[in-house]
Amino acid sequence: MQSFFDSLSSSERRLVVGVGFIIFLILNMVFVWPRFKDWGELGNRMDQAKQKIAGYNRLINRATEFKGKLIELEGIGSNVPSESQANELIRMIQDQARKSQLPTPNISPVRLSNERSTNNVFFDQKAYRLTVTTEDMNLVDFLVAIGSGDSMIRVHDLDLKPKPPQNSQLICNMTLVANYQKQPSEE
Repeated sequence: MQSFFDSLSSSERRLVVGVGFIIFLILNMVFVWPRFKDWGELGNRMDQAKQKIAGYNRLINRATEFKGKLIELEGIGSNVPSESQANELIRMIQDQARKSQLPTPNISPVRLSNERSTNNVFFDQKAYRLTVTTEDMNLVDFLVAIGSGDSMIRVHDLDLKPKPPQNSQLICNMTLVANYQKQPSEE
């Protein structure tokens, strides 16, 4: 059995090899040569990735330094109470009112409007409205005491009016607000 090339003359063989070579060059020009620039881009991306890894490794090596700094910063500021301590807010307000010699205030929970409240996934906000009639010094003592310390309670709204007829006492309506750290959800 004769092969295909054996049946061709020498000039036909040259022509078949030449045409095959030209087809090979055309296929390389269309499919292979445009991809040569990809080697340079791939090299650049590899260099950038190596630089990122080196940067990450430098930060990982400084982890003990960061932990020390975190402990230092946590010691400087006051911690935000956790969500479980939010129920103690009313008790803290009542205790402070008693210490400041305020008459027993009327305390009711308040829902702050969305525009004023924080819409934060890390903190929850609790608010209570207090209504009390008292002397001015007792009220000032209460406000100073409630704002001091690390209780994180603040006065959101305050409305004062004199109590008629003598105007010696004040009718006070105030909204006290405290932020509490939400417990991380396990997902």
